[in-house]
Amino acid sequence: MRKLLLLIAVLFSVQAMGQVGSVSGKIVNENKEPLEGVTVKIDKTEISTITNSEGLFQFKSVPVGKYTLLVSYVGKATLSREIDVTANTTLSVPLELNEQKNSLNEVVVKGTYNRKYIRTTSEFASRQNIPLRDLPQSIQAIPRQIILDQQAYRMNELFKNVAGATEQSDWNYVMMRGFLTNSSNFLVNGQRGGFVGEDQFAQLSFIERAEVLKGPSSVLFGNGAVGGTFNLITKKPKEDSYVAANLATGSFGLLRVQADVNGALDKKKKLLGLLNIGLENGGNFYQDFRNRNALITPFFTWKLGQRTELSSMTVLRAAEQTTSYATGIPVIGNDLYAAPFDFKYASEDGNYSSRSIQQQLKLSHSFSSNWSGTVWVNYSKRKDDVYIYAAGTGSPRLDSISRSLQVWEADIRGLAINAYVNGLFRLGKVENNLVIGFDYLNKKDDYPIGFNYYFVPAINQNNPVYPRFDTAGKVPDYFDSDEDVIKTRTYGFYVQDQVKLGKKWQALLALRYDHYDYDYFSAFGAGFGGGTYTDTLRSSALVPRIGLVYQPNAKISIYGSYMQGFNPQTTSAAQGGPFPPERANQIELGAKGEFLDGRLIPTLAVYQIVKNNVLNGDPNDPSGLRRVITGKARSRGVEFTLAGMLTREWNIIANYAHNQTITLKDTDPSKEGQLFGDTPSDMFTIWTTYRLDKVVKGLRLGGGFRTYSKKKVFGADFKGYSVLDLMAAYQYKKLSLNLNVNNVLDERYLIGAWTTTASFPGPPRNVVVSIGYNW
Repeated sequence: MRKLLLLIAVLFSVQAMGQVGSVSGKIVNENKEPLEGVTVKIDKTEISTITNSEGLFQFKSVPVGKYTLLVSYVGKATLSREIDVTANTTLSVPLELNEQKNSLNEVVVKGTYNRKYIRTTSEFASRQNIPLRDLPQSIQAIPRQIILDQQAYRMNELFKNVAGATEQSDWNYVMMRGFLTNSSNFLVNGQRGGFVGEDQFAQLSFIERAEVLKGPSSVLFGNGAVGGTFNLITKKPKEDSYVAANLATGSFGLLRVQADVNGALDKKKKLLGLLNIGLENGGNFYQDFRNRNALITPFFTWKLGQRTELSSMTVLRAAEQTTSYATGIPVIGNDLYAAPFDFKYASEDGNYSSRSIQQQLKLSHSFSSNWSGTVWVNYSKRKDDVYIYAAGTGSPRLDSISRSLQVWEADIRGLAINAYVNGLFRLGKVENNLVIGFDYLNKKDDYPIGFNYYFVPAINQNNPVYPRFDTAGKVPDYFDSDEDVIKTRTYGFYVQDQVKLGKKWQALLALRYDHYDYDYFSAFGAGFGGGTYTDTLRSSALVPRIGLVYQPNAKISIYGSYMQGFNPQTTSAAQGGPFPPERANQIELGAKGEFLDGRLIPTLAVYQIVKNNVLNGDPNDPSGLRRVITGKARSRGVEFTLAGMLTREWNIIANYAHNQTITLKDTDPSKEGQLFGDTPSDMFTIWTTYRLDKVVKGLRLGGGFRTYSKKKVFGADFKGYSVLDLMAAYQYKKLSLNLNVNNVLDERYLIGAWTTTASFPGPPRNVVVSIGYNW
């Protein structure tokens, strides 16, 4: 063993001292816009890559010598340029492509809009810029163009674009591969502790695009949901100056204003700035629902030197709403569909007020042509004032609907740090792409007046009256505390190596050590007899990940992987907690392709997830707050995604997913073998647009169709449903017009439920019209 370790050390040292350099560059079109997905290769070597979303490419650890750089884009003729790599230096090669002349450093690639439904790289999925086809995991992208075409500006509006994801409620809860996740598990720029909207209607004007990582991704991103997670990627400042503004109006009193102001803040363009503003009022179909929120998000990028860059994002948000989450509609008798879909529980004094700040900093530095380091720091602070009405206790009578009132204040603060080093080196002929990192999270949830729940006068269904409810002098009925404090601290160490084993094989090996501490304190009120209650939970885990990729040719990747998940369940005593962490393992097999000269990207995945310590809603708790451990569950399924352009005018994204999630072990043996959770067995979605320049230049028509099979929730049968959406868009120079009609046929459907007495309807037919202008 000592001889083997010595040999490895010698090989590593020899390689590290070898004569190598690096090559980097940026490829743009005629408008100096970055081109993503351009293939760049060093002739007569195995060295190749594709440009990322900023048009950047980089080759590290290139042996010294003269080479020919080959560049190709969407099946066009391959172009070449001679380069000379020298030791311990980085050769910069900026390029512009000319589709007509097939030459470099000229002007234009026309028709690049056609590729805007395609993303072929990810800068965050493995903490390095790697083509998606090289990763042994199903990762689905939601590019910016899809968000714009659908006018999707809230988190829950993105779910319909993802195979295996189904909306569970209006509160950013989503089922992924049969298991529940929410915004607390989402990432921002690949980082935990990011602001993604803690309440029901957080708009996402500062988001550029999204990625969805299927299955548990605990190794690099820490403890989190085992079915998958969303990674929201923010906008970035650019060197060129511009102003973009958009005004939207529509159904349910919607009025939305969004704007970007971008430009360099100094003559040398080393300090770049972007200011994003989002203002919104209305837009919710529940009766008399008040929704006002504002976002101000400044971004800065400071180029401190050739090798060092500092980036900053600050999200300032204020919201005033009737409630912090959707209260759903009541189940009248045993009829899920009897109540009006715009039903309201709230009296006019119902209110949710929130103020928050989220600061994200990134410092990156290249130590050499092969090694770089990155540090992310996230700080968040939020204050809430909550006085909200919701479902009451028991199954409502046919003429009377019970209600509850929830009152609390929240002061929530969090700090997250993530530091990692990237290195590329060779051991013999084997290329290693290494990531070593550490992350830390410290979060405190302080509820200074505790949690207080009251039973309030019921509503007569036939003659509803909504009186105000004065809590002065009243003892809470359901839960009563004078103060609650939750402290969560986690840290982890991780290492991952992406290994190239020749031309056709790649392996990914990763391991993480994860630890978390959870402390809960509650001072009970008079309604619960006074006194205090404390809970402490400590847990650690080793989380491995193994994957193998086989690429028989440049168009196809076949992969297999095994990964584990670890997710602390930090719920309060009011919710029945604390609970032991979820543990899960996933086996996944799949294939990825790039066809029609890279214009069409299909992905197929088959998976099995087994999850222990399953947490689900307590069917005996009508408030929907309490959770219970149900035991063990297994999810099996297949997912297929197709994205790209079928012709120069025709873009498409289509998804199909089949899933069966069952209970393997339960405290109630009669449930074992039964369907688990809130997931339909089959779902199909498609969204497509077609450009009609030959009819009217700048006109695009499109639409989407989605259909979901029936499912069972808390023993109740939820009918399957289908929804049709249509859109029309017109672009004239810098002016754009968009019209979206959602749920054209006004389908009446339910998306999920929290309890046996309340369920969540999907939105009825609605219209959104917007006008935009770029200066």
